[in-house]
Order: sequence, then structure tokens, then C-alpha cells
Amino acid sequence: MKQLTCEMCGSTELVKKDGVFVCQSCGTKYSVEEAKKMMIEGPVDVQGTVKVDTSDKVKNLYKMARRAKDDNNAELAAKYYEMITFENPDDWESLFYFKYFKTKDTNLRDMDNSVIRLSNSLDSIFALICNGEKAADEKWDIAKEIIARIDSLCDSFLYWAKSHYRKFSSVSGSISELDDRAFAIAELQRKMADLLEKYFSEKSEQIVASYLKSYVQNYLLLDTVDRVFVNITLKSYSDELVEAEKRIKILEPSYIPLINNPAPIQISEADRKKRKKYQRIGVIIGAVCGIIFVMWGLSVEHSAVAAGVAKDQSGIIVVAGLGLFTGFGWFIGALVGEKAISGSQKKRNCRI
Repeated sequence: MKQLTCEMCGSTELVKKDGVFVCQSCGTKYSVEEAKKMMIEGPVDVQGTVKVDTSDKVKNLYKMARRAKDDNNAELAAKYYEMITFENPDDWESLFYFKYFKTKDTNLRDMDNSVIRLSNSLDSIFALICNGEKAADEKWDIAKEIIARIDSLCDSFLYWAKSHYRKFSSVSGSISELDDRAFAIAELQRKMADLLEKYFSEKSEQIVASYLKSYVQNYLLLDTVDRVFVNITLKSYSDELVEAEKRIKILEPSYIPLINNPAPIQISEADRKKRKKYQRIGVIIGAVCGIIFVMWGLSVEHSAVAAGVAKDQSGIIVVAGLGLFTGFGWFIGALVGEKAISGSQKKRNCRI
């Protein structure tokens, strides 16, 4: 360090008093800025508290951090925003973007843990925003900025996790890894819903409903995994998911729950053709059986009429035989068609 020396008498005995440095030998007073300029090499004996002005340093850090943010340079943005948190620990911007870019800069293996850390930091970030002195509209603008960033992160991470699973679905443990990553993202979305409902309930109803729907969908992974895995998820997390869907229903009365109210099965054009094919086959087989029955019935009936033991009922035999067997054939064909469609859908789900 440098030693502070009085310019008037050369004494090094200067004491800080009432915001200025006072020479104990001659009584000359120096401001903090003047004292800085007078320092020479050597130890400094300063009594009292010296406040260092770091405003320029913080301004420069903000400039570099925001530049890195605009350039989408996650590594540098996280670095500079972290440095700002040490200088200004009550600043929502530095705290959020440090955590956000730190998460964004993660690798696939640590994705779930990084997302969980970001989620855990949001309580204090939203508290800083809402307890600050900004106007209500400014606070909502900040919340929307965070919403946009979180949405972008969740979308990109989900795509990343699902793409990796589809590519390596045959590898042992791949579904468990997807499970952990999707659940972490779903919990982040639920946390956003909770905080928006807590701090911005009047302005965020649709956004809260959207987050809760994403929370349920990402837990179930209906578009990615086999129904067996979905059933396992429901067994473990049904209470939380049902509660989330109740909240959605309040915010969005037209919402159709996914749990205990499955959506109608979507049948492809190929499956429709397959169903009609089996129905036609059933009708043909039934009609053939009906013709055979009618021919047999008519021969028996004619014999009985000729012998005088029965009345002529050939019309009833023809209608009943053809109608009954044709209808029965259509029914059997429809059952076979549905079985074939069900089997093909299961095979497709296993390949997803």
C-alpha cells in the first residue's frame, strides 16, 4: 500500500475525522480525493472508516454484463452479473441474470440440477422486485421480462432433453434421465405460476394457467413416452397434478383435464381404412354364412310344406338368415378391426 504524507509538514500522522483527513502535526485537512492523490509507497495508518466510491466500477460491470446478455454470451454474462451481486446484492437484475445464464451455460448431464437451482432463487428475486420502490407497471414489465426468459429456457431445454431421449431411448437409464430433466423444468414452471399468482394475480391469470398446463404436460410426457410410464407417474404424483388441474379449471373454466378424463383417441387415416377393411370382410363372411343358412333353411322348410306339417315361411327364413348373419359378420369384423388398430397404436407408442 501507499503511505499518506502531509504536503505541508511531511508528517505521516493523518487521522480521518468528520469525513476528512487531519494532519496531527500541523492541522492541515485533506478531502478523501485529495488524500488518494497524496499517497506514496509504504504503510498507511488510517483511523476511522474509509468509504471507497465504486460507482464507476459497477457502471462498467453493468455495461459489460448487458453487452454479453445482448450477445447471448452465457458464460460472460454470468461472470459479470455475479460480480455485480457482490457490489449490489439487492439488485434483481444481477441476481436473476447471474442465475439464468449460469443455468443456460450448463451441460445436459447437469441440466436438472441447474434448473432446480434457478427455480430456488426465484422467491428472493420476485421479493426484491415487488418490495422495491418502482411503480406497479414497471414491476410488471420486469416480471414479463423474466417470463420471456424462463419460457425460452424451458422450451429449449425440453427440446434438448426429448431429442436426446429419442436418439438414445434404447440405452439403459435414458427414460430416467428424461424423467429428471422434464420434472425439473415442470417444477420451474409451477414455481413461476405460484410467484405470479402471489405477486401479480390481477395481471397474470392466463400466464399462470399456461404455466400450470405446461407443468402437468411435462410431468406426464404424453407426447414422448409409453403409456406405462405415464401410469407410473400418475401413481406417484397424481395428487399434485390433480391439484394443479383444479387451479387451471378455476382460471380457465373451459379446460379439459388430462387426468381421469383422457382425450379421445386420435385414429389415423390408415387405421380408419383398416377398420373398414375388416368390417367389409366381416360382412362378406356373414353374408356367405347367411346364404348357406338360407339355402339349408329353405330346403328344410320346403320339405315340411310338401309333407303338410308346416306353413310356407320362406320369406322369414331369407330375411332372418341374411340379416342375422350379415349383421353378426359386420360386428365380428368391427371387433377384429378395433383389435388391429389398438395393436398398431401400441407399437407406435413403443417406438416413440
